[in-house]
Amino acid sequence: HFFAGLLQSMFRFFRPALLKRHCFFLVKDVYVANLPFEIADDEVTKFFSSCGRCTFRMVKDREQLSKGFGYASFESDDAASKAVLLSGRELGGRKLRISLAKNPRLGLGADAKPGSPRTPEGQGWRGP
Repeated sequence: HFFAGLLQSMFRFFRPALLKRHCFFLVKDVYVANLPFEIADDEVTKFFSSCGRCTFRMVKDREQLSKGFGYASFESDDAASKAVLLSGRELGGRKLRISLAKNPRLGLGADAKPGSPRTPEGQGWRGP
């Protein structure tokens, strides 16, 4: 029982920091790459329908042409986790790369370090 109590107290102590820095399980958005350039948002939404309700936003250039990637927002983190499992499946003849979206404001980016402009300590993307 001693070790169980120790683990519980450690979890309570470190939990806020873990949630702030590494809350991948709370992410409801996924990054979708290698999309066909001519695909419509509705087709991608239909592709993810087995995971749950979502909205999809294709990233476009100045001429409103697709850049081949976008973001799907789900109603729950469980649905987003299911969507990540679809990575490698084909849509429009291309194998999709799907991962949980990294939120720079929460410090989840690959280059996020304490105090960097991509973390809360660095006041986010646009300053204080």
